[in-house]
Amino acid sequence: MNLVRTLRIPIAVTALILCGLAAFGWHDHQRLLELRAAHEKLVARVAARGLQLDPGATSHLVRPTKRPRVDRAAEARQVAAGFIDYAREMAALGEKVNTPDAATRRSIVEQMDEVTSLDNRQLAILIDEIFAAQDLDEGLRQSLIRFSLERLGRDHPERVMAILAGTPGMIDLIRRNRTGGELLLSAPAENWAARDPQAAMEWFRANREMLGEDLTQAASSGVSRELKKSHPALAIRFAIELGANPMGFIPDFFADNGHAPKNRDACLAALREWSTTVNDEYEREKMLTWGIRTVALGVTGGTAEFESATRWMDRAELSPKELGFLADRGLERFIKPEESGRWIEWLADKMPTEAARDQTWRLFEEWTRKDYRAAGTWLTHAAESPAKHTAARAYAEKIFPHHPEAAIRWALTVPEGPARDSTLKRLYDALPKNSAAEKAAAGDFAREH
Repeated sequence: MNLVRTLRIPIAVTALILCGLAAFGWHDHQRLLELRAAHEKLVARVAARGLQLDPGATSHLVRPTKRPRVDRAAEARQVAAGFIDYAREMAALGEKVNTPDAATRRSIVEQMDEVTSLDNRQLAILIDEIFAAQDLDEGLRQSLIRFSLERLGRDHPERVMAILAGTPGMIDLIRRNRTGGELLLSAPAENWAARDPQAAMEWFRANREMLGEDLTQAASSGVSRELKKSHPALAIRFAIELGANPMGFIPDFFADNGHAPKNRDACLAALREWSTTVNDEYEREKMLTWGIRTVALGVTGGTAEFESATRWMDRAELSPKELGFLADRGLERFIKPEESGRWIEWLADKMPTEAARDQTWRLFEEWTRKDYRAAGTWLTHAAESPAKHTAARAYAEKIFPHHPEAAIRWALTVPEGPARDSTLKRLYDALPKNSAAEKAAAGDFAREH
């Protein structure tokens, strides 16, 4: 029953619940109730056909002359009165309830039996009756209501939320016990979102003002938890609707749900939708740069898988502008260094020339810093292309202080023109010119190149 989570409640009610659960074999008792409920359903099905069991011979069916009508509402009010009186008795026992005698034990089981036998409509009446009992101790009344709402919320979360919203003063009562109220709001909200996410979200939107800031997080967290698992696109829209910054929400979402294509799709759709609501161009583009890169390449730097990332990006049909956000500064921090060559080739194929050139430079410079031998091997075998020439320029500048002759050779592989001249000029500028010998060497370099 998981009623142990009913948080800080008076010791009498704690004993009522814990004794029923543990000391008296409540799980076995619950199994008995389940069997009894199954039996009652069968009997009801038989009765629905105009038949009933012969009490003297249960294997025989008889036609009833008149079907008795049970006043379920009156029955619920009677149980409620007994439950309230019983709670008062338990509270009066104080510490003694922790060591109940046989009669008290039997009374506990009987009382729990009556409450757990109520259907959802009767449980709603029970809650109304307890709420109306203004003379009850405040803590005791809160505890009885929470207990009843939690039981109703397992199978009928929408009725719990309707009671919370439709009973004047109920939210205030819940608010006065902050910790218990948060759990009471989040658990049925999560349960409801699993069954009808749109209805759960609509309830929250309609009642957000009533909840106030203090209970907003509790009510929305249950919905968000379930949506993350089953409806990722709705989860992100809901989070942004609540005012969540995508920069904080998307990494949490991926951490909880993984980086599967469907989750990437959901995040991309939400980012696109969110971007239409932001008027500040700088803020919008900063967030999209970060967001699209995170969606495509992941949260942790240096771990992006080339195959999965590019396959998803090709399928997602990123616009040229979105590709530009992806290739903004920082891409080199997300990819595996050994896959830099593949990324350079992909960028050259997918992106405008200038953007591809700038990103290729940064990628190759970082790759050279981490593993100049691997970078040099790729350069040696790469086909002639503008991307290779850009990489060769970055490589030459990076290795020049340590391997000047190799750097000059790579710079000279760049076709004659402004790009080669610029690289040679930068190599010249990097030459030491302190001593006479260094100045002479620099002069020789300048005359040669």
